[in-house]
Amino acid sequence: MTKTKKIILFIFEGITEEAALAGIFTKLIKNNRVKFYFTSGDITSDNATKPSNLKRKLGEHVKCFLEKNYLKKSNIKSVIHLLDTDGAYIDEKFIEKDNNCENFYYMTTCIKAKKVLEVIERNKRKSNLMEILLNMNKVLSTVDYKAYYLSSNLEHVLHNKINVPKCEKMKLAEKFDDMYYGKEIEFIDFISNSSIAVSGNHKETWNYIKKDLNSLNRFSNLHLFFQENQNSY
Repeated sequence: MTKTKKIILFIFEGITEEAALAGIFTKLIKNNRVKFYFTSGDITSDNATKPSNLKRKLGEHVKCFLEKNYLKKSNIKSVIHLLDTDGAYIDEKFIEKDNNCENFYYMTTCIKAKKVLEVIERNKRKSNLMEILLNMNKVLSTVDYKAYYLSSNLEHVLHNKINVPKCEKMKLAEKFDDMYYGKEIEFIDFISNSSIAVSGNHKETWNYIKKDLNSLNRFSNLHLFFQENQNSY
């Protein structure tokens, strides 16, 4: 009897992450089934998310996936959560007031905004919540969980574009998917390149992104997932 493959569930912030990466991940990971779920926004930037309810809210997302697909916890091998850093770890002195900014404007040297206090409060909340997630190893009590980051966001890592209008995000996502169609193994080389990949283990790479202006710069530790799961592709 053929053994049923377990699921690796990738949690993304939005549909553009799925459009850019789902096809690549599905092709690369052979020994497990790959599924995707997006939270329709950044759970760590949501004003309604607090340290006291973060784990419960994350668990509810996983439960929602299970219920929609008529699955049990035992069907999941692991949950992999991709997070944008959005400059959340930078010092307040690198947040600059700019009355011309409608939203937060990210640069590799600072964040500009009309209301500096909003950025400070967002960064404090987001960094505190990410700290919880990066130190988690289980969701729903028994399911393996691990958080990886894209800095400062998806488009920054994949395209070296840090402030992409919403209307352009899907086009870039589809372009990236097309770029690696049939060449998925080359994605491993891309995400493992020293210009993007932070060296060290999971804890060390998270410690690195917290320093100085690193959470505004083009870095990722996603390559570690593929290093740790080499027998899957």
